[in-house]
Amino acid sequence: MASINQIYSLFSPYFNFGRKGAKRIFVLAAVALSCIISSISIVYVYDALTSLQLLLIQPGAQFSVVAWGVLGCLGPSCIFAGFNAVTHVMSTWLSKELTHSLSETLITKWIDGKSYYGFKFINKGDKNVNPAEVLSSDLKKASDTTIKLFSSAVSTIANFFVGAYQLWYLSSPLAVNVFQMSFVVPGYMLMLAFGYSIIYSVIVGYVDKDLTANDSSFRNKQAEYIADLHHVETYAEAIALKKGGAKERDRLLGKLSEIDKVEETSMLSQSILSFTQNISGKTAYMFGLILSAPGAIAGKFDIFKAFSVSQYFANIVKFFSWHKENTTDLASLEVSMQRIQAFNSMMKEWDEIQKKNGLKLNDNEVGFGVRGLSVSNPQGEAIFHNLSFKIPGGKATVITGPSGIGKTTIFRCFAGLWPFAQGEILIPSGAKGSEQRVYCIPQQSYFPYRGTLLEAIYYPDTKNQDTINQAERSEIIKLMKAFGFREETIRDLDVHDEWNKKLSGGEQQKIAIIGALIKRPDVIFIDEGTNALDQKSKALVERYLKQKLPSATIIAIDHGVQTEQKKAAVQPKNMFFDYNLKASVPQRQPVSKRSFGLVKMQQEKKKPASRVRL
Repeated sequence: MASINQIYSLFSPYFNFGRKGAKRIFVLAAVALSCIISSISIVYVYDALTSLQLLLIQPGAQFSVVAWGVLGCLGPSCIFAGFNAVTHVMSTWLSKELTHSLSETLITKWIDGKSYYGFKFINKGDKNVNPAEVLSSDLKKASDTTIKLFSSAVSTIANFFVGAYQLWYLSSPLAVNVFQMSFVVPGYMLMLAFGYSIIYSVIVGYVDKDLTANDSSFRNKQAEYIADLHHVETYAEAIALKKGGAKERDRLLGKLSEIDKVEETSMLSQSILSFTQNISGKTAYMFGLILSAPGAIAGKFDIFKAFSVSQYFANIVKFFSWHKENTTDLASLEVSMQRIQAFNSMMKEWDEIQKKNGLKLNDNEVGFGVRGLSVSNPQGEAIFHNLSFKIPGGKATVITGPSGIGKTTIFRCFAGLWPFAQGEILIPSGAKGSEQRVYCIPQQSYFPYRGTLLEAIYYPDTKNQDTINQAERSEIIKLMKAFGFREETIRDLDVHDEWNKKLSGGEQQKIAIIGALIKRPDVIFIDEGTNALDQKSKALVERYLKQKLPSATIIAIDHGVQTEQKKAAVQPKNMFFDYNLKASVPQRQPVSKRSFGLVKMQQEKKKPASRVRL
């Protein structure tokens, strides 16, 4: 069962003396009070029903008298039903409020803390955390179930005290003779109710002992199945080209079979538990009637109160078996709380990793560069050690090197995304914190989910067909035509669709390039951002970058450039750095066609290109 401390830690920040917090406290108190009033009002309902039954058996009962008796029943019954309805409405509102506030807090923390990016670097171990499921499903389940269990617990406690008092009040002292000895047992119905409840709790506890484990296993396997489906959708083309459909089908069906097995086991436990609970409900009612027999036979109270006795007896049983009666909800809450806790712990772990980040941003420089940069991978293995170089501003620089040498890692360091590093990142004065001045083109182009091409071009700025002016639209259309987009694609500039699936890799990269040309940043980072383009398209991109952004600093990572090894090794992992930039890229000399075109583009007298070699 999820601990009270876990539940308190999750929800307590949302109950405070602020305007919203105070309102939630008031509603929670109102829910508790409503449950208590409902429990008390049911006593009057039972008494009114007993009175009505007595009226109905009276000889010569008049219709008007019976009508008053019926009205006497309707009054407390309406009060009981009304407060139950109020409890439901307030509980639903409170659950919705908590779900929204929790989601808002965790989503903000997940995005602002860059945990959405950092989770892939954290060793999850046995933590089966799917952020999408936690944020969309578990938070709602946790809120709904917690409020439901709270109102149920308050009602059960109130019913217990009402039932205990009524059973004690209705129980006449029971005389028992054993071995010629006489005993008087006060409140015998209450004592027997306690004994029955304890025996029932032990039986149900044995039946549902594996229910929590089954529910956890079922939901974890279901999360894996959903993740696998998403994986197939993401890599659909690669799977189709490799003719791996049959393999993926068998794997998915295997996952589905595993879910079915766990579900069958869970259904069996649920069936046995339901059977036990139903039998207990009928037995408790019958046992309550049996308990009232001595008092009724002795004439201590009216036989019609036997119905009330059975209900009060059931209240005692439900109090002792509350945990077992709510096993399914408690098991579901525990699984949700475990996943939310794992999600929070992973965000905390990522925050701790970022706090240990030894990278310092020095924005008093003319151009970009690194000084004393030491970088490792998430496992702590060194990639670079004490690396230093400078990239001149207003020129195009290409970082080249063998695959896996760490070029993209340097790209991430410049972008402030790599926390496993020590040293200085040198950036031009004023560029720090200025997102408008820096534009990044990653290996995988990003398109907002079911967004428009216009939104993709301006992302993350908010631009749509209502906010863009005609001059901007005309410029975008002109660039799309120049880059060879089809007329229907240009026409659908404002159409919401999954463009990452409809456009080719080259077209996606062209959209990213158009974004740079439209935003006109001072600095552009390109991580293999033109690798899907042919040489003609690359040359076209180069020309437009040169014309539109003549003074921009362009730092490109090209995994396709072939380089020759240098003699002096600076790093133990066969890493090399060319400090003689002019010698490596002579001015006004043609660059190999294999090289990234941006180097060739800016090899002019006033702006010699630079090539940093790793």
